[in-house]
Amino acid sequence: MKRALSISLLACALASSAWAAAGARLTLHLDGRLLDAGGGPMDGTYLLDFRVFVAPQEGSEIWRESQYVLVKEGFFAVELGLASPLPERLLGEVYRVEAHAPAGLPWKPVLSFARLKLPSSDQKIRRLEENIDYFKRSAERAKKEVEQFRSRVQALEKAVQESRADEGETSVRIYEVRPGDTLRSIAGKLYGDEELWSDLYEENHDRLQRGGDPVPGQRLVVPKIRQAAKP
Repeated sequence: MKRALSISLLACALASSAWAAAGARLTLHLDGRLLDAGGGPMDGTYLLDFRVFVAPQEGSEIWRESQYVLVKEGFFAVELGLASPLPERLLGEVYRVEAHAPAGLPWKPVLSFARLKLPSSDQKIRRLEENIDYFKRSAERAKKEVEQFRSRVQALEKAVQESRADEGETSVRIYEVRPGDTLRSIAGKLYGDEELWSDLYEENHDRLQRGGDPVPGQRLVVPKIRQAAKP
């Protein structure tokens, strides 16, 4: 039972030199069967080794790739050349392709069809359009999240102002975070004691990032001191 397939990788003479110059990646499509030791069809996912040799009968190996393939009722189809690029010299020549099971395993891969594939300009354009659409959707989602966050901050600031007014406080102090600021350094500036950073944290924890670090441009509510300063 042969496991090798001699094929003409002429790719239908499709402007091969132009594609190579443009950096297009070649891929090799293979169809085949996978049989067990008794010749019966196998089902499942199996690791196979694929090799390409320089001549139909004899010659040195010029490329290989191992890949897990999905087998249904003994048949499989696989696309090679994505993990390790195929050599451009395959265009316009006849080579021998082989499939093997890993050493020591009784699987019997039998190749039946091989075709060298070049990406078409339509495929490349479709991929670019899909990428553009993806980034547009991502930008829209990010914009909505920013608006939601801004609305939440405004609502929190309003709630704080109303709460301060109820307590008889006529105004609320707001501090805008500057580059390099931390809760400790801000407490040192506002209270003269960096150990009072927890007062800032308790007042603003809903708007702080995970870990409690403020970001430049962020507006923090400055509460009255809840704990006595250290002597």
